[in-house]
Amino acid sequence: MISVIVPEVTPRIEYTLEFISTYTGIRFKASTFPLPGNHYTICYDGQPYGIAFHMYPDGLLSKTGIELICPEVKTDEQSGLPYFFASNHGDFQFDIFAFTFYLLSRYEEYSSEAPRDKHNRFPAKASLAFRHSFLDIPLIDQWLDLFMQRLSTYFGHDFLNERARIPSPEIVLTYDIDFPWAFKHRSLASNLAGIVKDLFHGEWIHLRQRFGYLFGIYPDPYDNYGQMLNTQYEHLQQIVFFLMRGGGDFDRNHHVNHPAFKALVRRLQSSFKAGIHISYKATEKGYPQILKEKMALEELLKKAVHKNRAHFLRIKLTETYQSLLEAGITEDYTMGYSHLSGFRSGTAQTHYWFDLSKNKSTKLSITPLIFMDTTYIHHYDNVPTNKTQEILEGLIKQVELHHGRCCILWHNNHLSGQDPRYKEWFNLYKWSATRISTLSRST
Repeated sequence: MISVIVPEVTPRIEYTLEFISTYTGIRFKASTFPLPGNHYTICYDGQPYGIAFHMYPDGLLSKTGIELICPEVKTDEQSGLPYFFASNHGDFQFDIFAFTFYLLSRYEEYSSEAPRDKHNRFPAKASLAFRHSFLDIPLIDQWLDLFMQRLSTYFGHDFLNERARIPSPEIVLTYDIDFPWAFKHRSLASNLAGIVKDLFHGEWIHLRQRFGYLFGIYPDPYDNYGQMLNTQYEHLQQIVFFLMRGGGDFDRNHHVNHPAFKALVRRLQSSFKAGIHISYKATEKGYPQILKEKMALEELLKKAVHKNRAHFLRIKLTETYQSLLEAGITEDYTMGYSHLSGFRSGTAQTHYWFDLSKNKSTKLSITPLIFMDTTYIHHYDNVPTNKTQEILEGLIKQVELHHGRCCILWHNNHLSGQDPRYKEWFNLYKWSATRISTLSRST
């Protein structure tokens, strides 16, 4: 155990030290006085204490409110890693505790001055990580490794050996079912309207697929559940998130009471874990709509639902996460950006959400979403699949290196090996499933 002497034990300090304890495999215990019989002590105060390792606090962890903070980012000459909350005092060059809390809590996203996109999301390019080129690495994890090396040297004890007991890395393969079928189980009027829309927008491939399906030549291009069911590996955890029809332009999937949709849910739940994919509308309306959609899925599954990912990766801090907890959701898989891959919260570790508005830790676990297919298929359609594979491989290696637990996301409508637009992406999907199945995590 490493004791951390602080002027006051605050919720932010406890939350940060709990995360560091989980990551390092070593208990960090905050106290306002030296603990008896402990040989490893950090003094997290403005004044040093005896021979304790001295960490000079920035002050963020002793505060309770939300302020506009614009950290000055510097680069460490030896490691090349960026850092902020620098200090000219103490035995470490910056306040790694405040640094960890700032990134992990997504502090920068709470400010009323933070930019928003057309869907009212915090955009990746506004983040500190993108602007200083560390979105593609779990910066917290990398700095914690260096911090533990520094403590090992200072105390003459190899703390890094404790990481050997940390569970193996895991990447969860997840699916969002936004549109169960393209044409199947839709009325003739709906398909006729679709034909007009395809003609108007020049969607010739989609038009050919529609006619092919209607005349019994081609299967529905979104009905790729056989491919999903065939992607089964011993160590591969998979979760399917079902979108409940919220209404409006962004939630136009099949009705949850449609017999075919009910049958699909029952078919997939036998092989996959299931979660709710709260609608675009639910993020806007909050708890009542979230609870309504969760209860509708629970009725189909005949069991409780505790996992969620928001449609469009659309979350409002703090309202969405507070509503999820109130509705009984304990696991969220939304923490990623729609337009860029990487580590949005600065870590490859599943961690708990800290509610800054109430200044307290919660029991909502956040699994980082590090890769999504539509990022490259739609937002960056000039990125070839071989380059996308390189990007994904780099992210996977970071998760391996730091024994993390993250998730990647594919949509059922991109898993057609017959659709010429998505054939190469289907091959990349198969590669990704095989690749992450080589990671095993002890439980």
